[in-house]
Amino acid sequence: MLDALPGVRPQPRGGENEIAWSTRGRLEQIVDNLIAAGRLQPAVVVMPNGSGLATGSYTTEITDTVLPYVEQHYNIGTDTADRAFAGTSAYGTQANNFLFKDTDAFG
Repeated sequence: MLDALPGVRPQPRGGENEIAWSTRGRLEQIVDNLIAAGRLQPAVVVMPNGSGLATGSYTTEITDTVLPYVEQHYNIGTDTADRAFAGTSAYGTQANNFLFKDTDAFG
């Protein structure tokens, strides 16, 4: 069995959806280039749609719905050191929420 991979969860800016990082941000090319250069280890990149939240709280939606789903369906590490969250605009604020408030969610 392969070793568990780290997981990265980038979020788009407001008004964009889960494919924005791929189409406008060229995330696939950036990640591939960083891996090829030895600056990033292979990782699972998860890009959830940030609108229409079931729980009403974005951080709760990520920690209670998205993370468990991804951990069940993909071989990713479950240690906070194996998780990263990135965002722009309002999702940059959410990244700060994970960094300072939900410190057990991401490393």
